[in-house]
Amino acid sequence: MKNEWRNFGMALVFAVLFVTLAFVSLGCASAATIYVPDNYAKIQQAVDNSTANEIIIVRDGTYNENVDVNVNHLTIKSENGSASTTVQAADSNDHVFEVTADYVNITGFTVQNANGSKKAGIYLTGVEQCNISNNVASSNYLGIYLISSSNNTLTNNTAFNNSYKGIWLFYSSSNMLTSNSASNNNRGIYLRFSNNNMLKDNTMSGNTYNFDVYGSRLPHYIQNIDTSNKVEEKSVYYWIDRQNQQVPDNAGFVGVVNSTNITVKDLTLTNNSQGVLLAYSKNSRIENVTTLNNWKGIRLHFSGSNTLLNNTASNNVYGIYLSRSSNNNFIYNNYFNNKNNAYDDGNNTWNITKIAGTNIIGSPYLGGNYWSDYAGDDLDEDGLGDTMLPYNSSGNIANGGDYQPLTMPAPIPTPEVTTINITPSTKTVLPGPFTVNVTVETEVLIAGVQFDLCFDPSLVRANNVTEGNLLKQDGANTYFYSGTIDNAAGTITYVASAIATPGETVSTPGVVATIQMTAKSAAGTSTLDLSNVIVGDINGNSVAIAVNDGSVRISTAPWDVNGDGFVNVLDMILVCQHFGETGTPGWIPEDVNRDGVISVRDMLP
Repeated sequence: MKNEWRNFGMALVFAVLFVTLAFVSLGCASAATIYVPDNYAKIQQAVDNSTANEIIIVRDGTYNENVDVNVNHLTIKSENGSASTTVQAADSNDHVFEVTADYVNITGFTVQNANGSKKAGIYLTGVEQCNISNNVASSNYLGIYLISSSNNTLTNNTAFNNSYKGIWLFYSSSNMLTSNSASNNNRGIYLRFSNNNMLKDNTMSGNTYNFDVYGSRLPHYIQNIDTSNKVEEKSVYYWIDRQNQQVPDNAGFVGVVNSTNITVKDLTLTNNSQGVLLAYSKNSRIENVTTLNNWKGIRLHFSGSNTLLNNTASNNVYGIYLSRSSNNNFIYNNYFNNKNNAYDDGNNTWNITKIAGTNIIGSPYLGGNYWSDYAGDDLDEDGLGDTMLPYNSSGNIANGGDYQPLTMPAPIPTPEVTTINITPSTKTVLPGPFTVNVTVETEVLIAGVQFDLCFDPSLVRANNVTEGNLLKQDGANTYFYSGTIDNAAGTITYVASAIATPGETVSTPGVVATIQMTAKSAAGTSTLDLSNVIVGDINGNSVAIAVNDGSVRISTAPWDVNGDGFVNVLDMILVCQHFGETGTPGWIPEDVNRDGVISVRDMLP
């Protein structure tokens, strides 16, 4: 009997071992590895023939297909990473990878060309516990798109050059996004109607709008987003349940949720869905913040009793946007120049009573805000609008509006300036006679000109002054006084010319006087300085002028054409440029031998 029990016990042990080994064998079989294209030519074929816990390894290459993943606990990964393995949408109106099963891992692919509306490189719908890592999503409508999916992980993915959103979570909660990059998309990373997601070490840059959190209820704004996330290399500050703090000045995005007495100040915030977001927050202050190129420069959602002043919102789709019972906010002395300057469906105050003080556009009174599209008039010229009140942004401010809109002061006309010049402004001559002109350039009507001229009497002397054509252009009679020449002092004083035909004026350039001078034998440079210059109109009033003096260089080396103190090929080049020209002997420096003809003789010292 004992032997029988012993034999039965041994048989039982062997039976248990057999069953255990059978289960182990079945477990090992379920964790098989499938290779594409070795075992199956297509990734979809491998998925269709797989079971839970299996691994599909995709070898290097480009695969044209749309892959539907509906097997739980399945891993699909490339053999050598996204640089070596690309999956392109065979049908651009379908997702590249569509995941409808839980516990799916997709890693190491470049996914592209799903560019139909709302189609994504990687799409997760209604799933949990999936891991999407080390993928590159480009040239899709959406890079990576989660809808109604929770407790998933997105790590080290790159979404770039997608036509709409890089990474989009829609009604998806409790997901983890770490070390992802979204760049050069229309929108970078967007969280919509989602909550309790964790974002860490993600970067956004070069997107039209980099970052957004949006929802209709407070839970949609409850996220775990720390400052390791960057927008254009600046930190994302997303604060929840904070009090009595100021946002640091290195912020690239500011979100303030369910908070009190927060100060947002002295920042420039660009290229986000909203530059500053206040959601369910009160008694806070936004001051001296510049928002540019955002969808909404400043957005208040269910936020009241806040103060906004001295802010500049430019080139946003909406400058400021107040929605969903955002009431009793105080908004004044801000600058708005946007496609739509304001939206407000609540009851807010947009101005203070007029008081003295320099406002945001430099006018002397504080009141309301500057609006680029305010079309009313400032009747009393105090810098505050008096008509078409209140300003309501074409009806976008539902209740009331700005009763003291700031207006730009009328521009002060820039006076038209008449210019008096020595022509040419610089001149190189040999010892002997030469001339310079005093010219006038004007676009206003003038009737007379006066000037004095100073020169270096050790280098040049003045011979005579003759009248030019400036005031005679229309056939008018003129009175001309050639001035007094004092070669000892180096001055010509009181040269004057006036139209003597009543009612006549000129407004086109011309020469008022030509001065004949002689260069002495010494080398050097004499300035030709104009002074005591007056230009008058027909009513005897002076007009605004600008004066340009000149100079003359006397060279005793005739072949130093360019006046640099050396005779070399540079001077030869200048002579060659005038070959064949004729004129009064010595009329230009290139007529070196002063025979009135530019020829090879001018090149032979």
